[in-house]
Amino acid sequence: MRALALILMTSAVCLNMGCRVEQLIFPIFEAEIIDPPPVPIGPFAFEEQRIEFDDLGDGVAGGVTVFQPTDASGPRPALVWVLGINNRAHYHQSLHEHLASQGFVSIIPDTRDFSFLDVIYHQRSAENAVETYNRASRGELGVSIDSSRIAFGGYSIGATMAVFAAAAVPDAAAL
Repeated sequence: MRALALILMTSAVCLNMGCRVEQLIFPIFEAEIIDPPPVPIGPFAFEEQRIEFDDLGDGVAGGVTVFQPTDASGPRPALVWVLGINNRAHYHQSLHEHLASQGFVSIIPDTRDFSFLDVIYHQRSAENAVETYNRASRGELGVSIDSSRIAFGGYSIGATMAVFAAAAVPDAAAL
């Protein structure tokens, strides 16, 4: 009973300070980067870059974070990684660094802050993933990507949205 009272008091204070209900249910956690990485780094050096767009795919400005091998030759296979609700690209930093060190390009479109009032939130997530795939296929990310080897993957609800995005792109696979 005390725990429930504490939760209600904390919620009331947060709401009084201007928090949205969604932030109480799906808070934005600042995850720590795992150091040392849980798996060995591969043979390729890699870098992280940020690319901004006026329209990420849903009519709103946003960007993608790209992890890429810097010393791998030729077009590389790529993974469009769809985040879960209120996640950020650096939450899975160790995964993306590992993939890049193995020769893969890892592309993470921004996620939108979740709101119960946004009835097409999930649709927008899938659309942003598809547009990110299209940009990668057209070579608009400044990275040498093999357009025949781009897959979708994701975390939490992002994994479901990755499957929907893959279904919208005939040549793509979902992991």
